[in-house]
Amino acid sequence: MACILGKKIAVAVAFVAAIGLAITRTLPPAALPADAPADEFSAGRAVETVRAISGAPRTMGSPAYEGARDYLVARLSALGLATEVQRTTLNGVKVENILARMDGTVPGDAILLSAHLDSVETSPGATDDGSGVAVILETARALRAGAPLHNSIVILFTGPEEDCCYGAKAFIALHPWAKDIRLVINVDAGGLGGPSILAASGPDAGWLVRETAGALPDPIGSSAIESLGNPATDYTLEFRKAGLIGFDFNLAWDKRIHSPLDNIENLNPASLQHQGEHVLAMARRFGNLTLEIPREPRPVYFDLLGAAIVEYPVSWTIPLLVASALALAGTLVLGFRRNYLTARGIAIGAAPLLLSAFTVVLVFGILEWIVLRSHLRRPFRPPRLPECRLSESPSPFRNGFPIYPGILRSPSPFAGGPLFSPLRRLLSGMAYFPKRGGWAGLISRSEPMRCWGPPRSEREQRFRD
Repeated sequence: MACILGKKIAVAVAFVAAIGLAITRTLPPAALPADAPADEFSAGRAVETVRAISGAPRTMGSPAYEGARDYLVARLSALGLATEVQRTTLNGVKVENILARMDGTVPGDAILLSAHLDSVETSPGATDDGSGVAVILETARALRAGAPLHNSIVILFTGPEEDCCYGAKAFIALHPWAKDIRLVINVDAGGLGGPSILAASGPDAGWLVRETAGALPDPIGSSAIESLGNPATDYTLEFRKAGLIGFDFNLAWDKRIHSPLDNIENLNPASLQHQGEHVLAMARRFGNLTLEIPREPRPVYFDLLGAAIVEYPVSWTIPLLVASALALAGTLVLGFRRNYLTARGIAIGAAPLLLSAFTVVLVFGILEWIVLRSHLRRPFRPPRLPECRLSESPSPFRNGFPIYPGILRSPSPFAGGPLFSPLRRLLSGMAYFPKRGGWAGLISRSEPMRCWGPPRSEREQRFRD
């Protein structure tokens, strides 16, 4: 009896240790202070940029957007970069993109570092996407402090992105630098925290994934994310459709984007640090490689507890699936023959897992209801997305979550996080959660799926010159 009890305790300890390891390996790294070495990325420096541009919602044409634009132009110019503002109107929508260029030792081919400057009208957009803007600005500063790159770097802060990605559309269609772009690295945020996730690449990014696998510090990502749906960003909705290849780095925990709670107080410096380390590593890696990028099929890939990226050809999928099924069948046959397994025992073992899935939804829904209502002084209704942001998603899964009428689309602080991450990986094999809302939304509030925002005619009128 004592031997059996000891084995059970050992199994329980090993199980808890495995969960602890999975959680700690999924957390972003500690933020570096403002006095970190000049050629390294520092969240302590980047957070000051977020603070400077995130005092109020940055909708197109607003004083907050214009102030942020002028601040960034001054910062980019102070780095000695050729800087300009692309002003145009596309389909009746006013566009103001901020651009800067860092020429390489061999002028010509360029890497695009992109983030969007605008925010929705209900949010100061500190993380979505003030953090992305700050990451790229601090990356540019670190690059200037290091050795020159072989390839050129083009910096693009788009506006608007929240209104159908018209900033990206205008850059692709009208700006002369667009023809030099060979690789896109886009930075966005579908949540206020968590690790930096490699959330999107492309169907022909096999070579890029292999090159990236050895370059990213503490990598988090999975090809399953793209199989079930991509984040709706400038890269996935515009740059990739235009034939450009690259990556989208995203945050996915704490789903309070597009709300008043996306402010500087809720910014996660560790997440900022992880995003910056990824972008800086990618810029340096590909900045010194040829940008004649071979188009190869994207492999199956996933991170191994943030330590490395494992990748293998898609052609291996069926053989591995068959081998796994045979191994499972063999285990069951052997277990039943030797009386190690019983149908009743398997049912009892499976019941807690199935029950926990529903319990987690319930608990997170209750916590969401309590926290949101305790932090917001008045009832908050998230902004409606333009129809293009709903209709252009490449699969029936919007950012990893199936869309049906009546499903909540509200910001949830508990739709993702370190405790939920291992469960997400177990159930879906991916480290990404819905762009807005979460499983908790199924029980906290619901509304029909409609276009989020004023009618199209009103939006066009608002942004007209």
